[in-house]
Amino acid sequence: HDSALMIQSSFRSLAAKQMLAKHKAAMCVQKHFKGFIARKNYQHAHVAATKIQASYRMHLQLVQFRKDMSGIVKAQSMVRTWLVKQSMMRQSEAALVIENGWMNFVQSRNEKLDRNALIIQKAYRGFSARSTYKNK
Repeated sequence: HDSALMIQSSFRSLAAKQMLAKHKAAMCVQKHFKGFIARKNYQHAHVAATKIQASYRMHLQLVQFRKDMSGIVKAQSMVRTWLVKQSMMRQSEAALVIENGWMNFVQSRNEKLDRNALIIQKAYRGFSARSTYKNK
């Protein structure tokens, strides 16, 4: 009967050791699987965070680009306005030069016409005086 107990005890001990070994093996598999899942989840979260960061950086760059473009457009508008004003001033000055030249020409022509009229009047008065003097 002792030997039966000893066999049963040895069998139970061996069965318990095998069960413990299986349990440890199952725990090891579970640990590795949970690590694999955790790494996959971390990798997925990392990719998602990277995409969010990239989108936010792109948004910041777009906002900065729009500010820069607005400033550039404003500067171009100011330069074009200045150029138009300069052109208008040059045209105004040119018009004044032309107008002054024309006025001088007209005045000179009128003075010449006045001198010619005086010469004709003088000649007519002389002719008229001589004709009146001869007829007397």
